Amino acid sequence: NRRNNNNNGGGYQPFDNTWNLTPPSQKGGWNRNNGYNNRNGGFVGFDDPDSMLLQTFGDMSGLYDQWFEEVEVEEDNSPKFVNGRRVLVNKEIEAPTLRVQNAQKEEIGVMSFDQARELAREAQADVVMVNESGDPPVVRLIEFGKYKFEIERATKQKQKSSKGTETKEVRLRPVTEAHDYEVKVKAAEKFLSKGSKVKLTMQFSGREMRFKDQGKEMMLKLIEDLSSIAKMDAPLSLKPSNFTVTLSPLK
Repeated sequence: NRRNNNNNGGGYQPFDNTWNLTPPSQKGGWNRNNGYNNRNGGFVGFDDPDSMLLQTFGDMSGLYDQWFEEVEVEEDNSPKFVNGRRVLVNKEIEAPTLRVQNAQKEEIGVMSFDQARELAREAQADVVMVNESGDPPVVRLIEFGKYKFEIERATKQKQKSSKGTETKEVRLRPVTEAHDYEVKVKAAEKFLSKGSKVKLTMQFSGREMRFKDQGKEMMLKLIEDLSSIAKMDAPLSLKPSNFTVTLSPLK
C-alpha cells in the first residue's frame, strides 16, 4: 500500500487497511501500550505505562547521584546579637568543656565543644551560649533564629506586663467600723486578683491624730488578712499625717 511506509528497508509493515494494525509484539513492531519499537534491541513493551516510568527513572538514578551531589552550606560566622547583647554561637565558643542543654532546656550533660557541635549538626541546630559565666559554661542546642525569637518575645511580654501594672489605692481611717473594714478588704482582694498593686493608706486628720496606734494596728491586720495573696513591696511607711504600704500580688 503506497500510503504506508515500505518495509523493504526495515520500515513499518504495510497495513491492509487503516484499522488493521500489526498485532502487538508479533513482528517486533509497536507495542499496544507504548510507542517504543522492540526491533534492534529497542525498549521492551510494557503492560502498563507506570512500569515504563519506573524502569526509565530507575535507570537514570545513577545520573541523579552525579548531578545532585550534597553540598555543605557555608556557615554564617557573622556576629550575633539578641536584644543588643552579643551572643556566642558555634565556632565563636572557645570554652573546651561545656554543659549542654537541648532546645527544651533539658540538660544533656557535660562534654567537649566538638561533641556538642556534632550533636547540634545531627539535630540541625546551633550551639548557642546562654551562660558564659557558668562552671562550665552553659550552651543550648537550638537554631539561632528560633533562640533569638524566643528571647525577644519573652522580653517584650515582660515589658508589656510591667507597663500594664496598675496601682490601686484603698483608704482607711482609724475610726473605720468593722463592716467598712470588710468592704475595704474585699476591694483590695479584687484589685490584687486582677494583677494590680494595692496601696493601703491610713489617713489621720484633726482629732484622729490621737488614734495613731489604733490606725497602725488596723493597717497591720489588713496586711495580715491579705498575706495569702499579696506581699509588701517595702516596710510600712509611718508619716505624721498618714501610714502607707504597697502590696503586690503573689505570682
